[in-house]
Amino acid sequence: MKPKLAEMLVKSIQINSILQKRALDSHSHYHGASQEAQTKVASLAEHMVEKGCVAAHQKEAASDMLQTHTGTMELLWNSVEKLSDAHTRLEKSASDLGRGVDESQAGVISQDYNSLEDPYVGRRTSEKKASDAAIWAVVNNPV
Repeated sequence: MKPKLAEMLVKSIQINSILQKRALDSHSHYHGASQEAQTKVASLAEHMVEKGCVAAHQKEAASDMLQTHTGTMELLWNSVEKLSDAHTRLEKSASDLGRGVDESQAGVISQDYNSLEDPYVGRRTSEKKASDAAIWAVVNNPV
């Protein structure tokens, strides 16, 4: 055999060996990650049912979706959409609570308050009552 040809054959075998080792390492890494993910599918599906993300009758379908990368991404997409909607509703309700309106929008009729003519006894109000006048008369009266 010619030395040049033998050298090329050895180089070819070395390159093929390196490529095969890389392919096998990549496959074993992917297979290990896939096995690890498969062990978490059942507990994650159960957790999704407990938290109300998935209905009990959809548990098996969610479990099937979690076993594929595309299905997992679809579930993740839906979860992000739900979180975004919930966040928007929380912001909206929080901003609505402190917004003031004028009396005409609130339906409040402005009247002068007189505690002597009010039909409700013990009504809490910020208006001056007859009992307040009596208390202040005693407080302001220097003895």
